[in-house]
Amino acid sequence: MPAEGIDTIKKQLISTVDEYGTEPFLGSRQITDYNEENKPVFGKYNFKNYNEIFNDIVNLAKTFNAMKLYSEVLYNKKRHKLIGVYAKNCEGWVLTDFACSFSGLVTVTLYDTLGGDSSEFIIQQAELKTIVLTR
Repeated sequence: MPAEGIDTIKKQLISTVDEYGTEPFLGSRQITDYNEENKPVFGKYNFKNYNEIFNDIVNLAKTFNAMKLYSEVLYNKKRHKLIGVYAKNCEGWVLTDFACSFSGLVTVTLYDTLGGDSSEFIIQQAELKTIVLTR
């Protein structure tokens, strides 16, 4: 149950950062080599703390808005700001999703399993002008 007054993802994250700022939050592993089958070999996780991730989120959110990277669509007489995300579960995906929450943007997710035709349909329906990608 959320604490009183915390009714958005943004408020929850700010509260969590205030309480756990220097604690580890998100981690990623870097590719250190490739094996004989040309598959990546990963090193240890490198974690960023809540304060570091929060700073990245705020900067990304400001960039989305300053550069107007979102599309705006009218649905049910209400304007919605949309941005696409095409990525596997990773640090970049989480950062993007939080940055969208901070910017008042709706995340439109795209996945490998959708296939080209479905992805193209979603991109056209949402009138996406930006899709955030990770490798």
